[in-house]
Amino acid sequence: MSQTILVIDDNPETLQLTALILTRHGYHVRQALDGAKGIEMAVAAPPDLILLDIMMPGMDGFETCRQLRKHDQLKDVPVVMFTARSQASDRREAYAAGANEYIVKPLRPTVLTQYVQSTLETAISAQELTTTPTREKVVLGLMTVQAGMESGFIGINLAACLSELDCNVLLVNVASSEAIETGGWSRVQPFGATVTDVAGVSAVEQVCQSWEHISADTTSQSPVKKSVIILNLDHLDYRELHQLSIPIDHLIICFPPHLAAMSKTQALLEELQNAQLFVAGLHALLINLQSERQLTKTTVTSLLQYPLLDIVNINAVDLAAAETTQQPFALLYPQHQAARQLRQIAIQLIEN
Repeated sequence: MSQTILVIDDNPETLQLTALILTRHGYHVRQALDGAKGIEMAVAAPPDLILLDIMMPGMDGFETCRQLRKHDQLKDVPVVMFTARSQASDRREAYAAGANEYIVKPLRPTVLTQYVQSTLETAISAQELTTTPTREKVVLGLMTVQAGMESGFIGINLAACLSELDCNVLLVNVASSEAIETGGWSRVQPFGATVTDVAGVSAVEQVCQSWEHISADTTSQSPVKKSVIILNLDHLDYRELHQLSIPIDHLIICFPPHLAAMSKTQALLEELQNAQLFVAGLHALLINLQSERQLTKTTVTSLLQYPLLDIVNINAVDLAAAETTQQPFALLYPQHQAARQLRQIAIQLIEN
């Protein structure tokens, strides 16, 4: 059965064109010319996804989104703002109203359908996950094949998401003394997680043991919480992982959407598989900061020749806003598609 998309836009030509594009890709499309009618249609028969314009007479897209989120049967339906307005303030208001994604017109038909597909995939993945922890402690490792912010971004946001899930979280930046002096993480406090820098892998075990001892003392009078240790191993050569005395449950390789980076990731995955490390799960995670380049998991998996954990798409404007406020992205924009993905990834990793 085809998935249903509800398009709410006061421009009949936009409605017809959007419906034509989506119908050609196998979706069932319903149309509404204003926010009130769109809400009525969505409540009567919840769609799989809503494409929503902002500039409409009467009830604008922001208010329409707020009203949609008041209905229990619509609280988890993805809402994608599809508008000609590109100001950062509009993005912030859209996410605050409950939108999951924000895309700007005009847009190539292939990019629109890729946005729709990736948003629907995220929604489906969320329905398949639960939030019941199955182990008392999980250790996650993060690496990247290219210098940049990918693993740091993922580490801080996973820590924030897991803290919200009532986990005890330790985020450890494993680096050289020089790297710590120029850009340590100890100043970052992602809402409830403990963040520390250590120089080299030899200090990891001591830091983790001390933290677990303190955590046990502070939570002795509280219900048992899951402990999660996140190791940012970005500054290490993978051969140094042999020195780690703490087994890693999941090692995540983060990479950007470039062919060269994918090639390096493929090679690193092969080397790690052959290295006989104490790693239970090995994952590849694509971080896409290029909003105009929407890739599907099927495409990347084919290029990478390795199963993909997920693709996290983040607009550079939204990311900059999070950096300006010094808040984890997943907490600043909790309804954003990327934030929902990060929460799902966090749940998936601590359960499996």
